[in-house]
Amino acid sequence: MRTILAAVVMLQALITGDCLLCEQCFAVGSGQCSGIFKQCSPDVTHCVKGMENSTLGTRVVLSAFKDCLDPSQKAACGRELFHKDSLLFFQISRTCCDSDFCNTGDVEVPAVGK
Repeated sequence: MRTILAAVVMLQALITGDCLLCEQCFAVGSGQCSGIFKQCSPDVTHCVKGMENSTLGTRVVLSAFKDCLDPSQKAACGRELFHKDSLLFFQISRTCCDSDFCNTGDVEVPAVGK
């Protein structure tokens, strides 16, 4: 029984051993966040960190985030989504990286109104 248990534990370690480790956090009203380190699922190849700026009139809300990057979102890496009209300003930027713990540190605040 112990041998079987040891084999199961070893197999689990081998299966998850190559999974990426990324910092995970989300903070509304702040340009920075810090949190826990999360083992990503095996299909994840990148970590992400980014900033969202939502401005309605004079009300500015910054949100910072860090996480494992959903593989379907990989095309958004290094790109910025931007919308501005007479009422609303919205901007989101993401930086992606592909090594363990690579999304730690400060989230870069994008320039407003590019």
